[in-house]
Amino acid sequence: MNIVDRLKPIIEDLKIKAQRLDNINADTPAHRYVSDRRLFSADLFSSYSDKYLPYVLETQAKLNTVNAMLQHNSHQLANDILHTVEQQINALTNALKANSEIHHEAQIKVDARKQHFAKKAAKKMMQSSHELYQTLAQYHEFERRLQEMINERMLNQGQSQQLNEEVLALHQRLGRCRKAISQVERQIELVEKPNS
Repeated sequence: MNIVDRLKPIIEDLKIKAQRLDNINADTPAHRYVSDRRLFSADLFSSYSDKYLPYVLETQAKLNTVNAMLQHNSHQLANDILHTVEQQINALTNALKANSEIHHEAQIKVDARKQHFAKKAAKKMMQSSHELYQTLAQYHEFERRLQEMINERMLNQGQSQQLNEEVLALHQRLGRCRKAISQVERQIELVEKPNS
């Protein structure tokens, strides 16, 4: 068995692992942080990808070239290319083993971003909740003042048409104010519900 025949199953195994990891990585949010960059040095591979499979296919093509050269008795050139193939196989083997570590670092970045946005959302929600409580306090003050005005008018029981109209208008304003209070209380409930 010559060297090419010994390396073919190794490359086939690398191809299977590369395809599996490429599929896993594609579904991993952390992969975004390692995508759009070369996985290996340009000195070792001419491929440019954030996936493993193109590099394995490049190595496989080189091995096929070695095989063709050996058949044409170009042993010196075949040995030079074979040396590169062996380096590529070592690099691929190490990278496939290190895939989880590479993505672990990226996952730390993803988690940090999530935490940042969660804090921002919580701060916004707290600010929103605070503003709603201020609005509620204002509406309660309006309600108190309207009730005082109604009580004041009722004490002056002159029973004039104008006084009755004023009391009616104040009751209508009081009704709208209480409706607004209910709406703000509902908004506060909605804002605070996910937190509880």
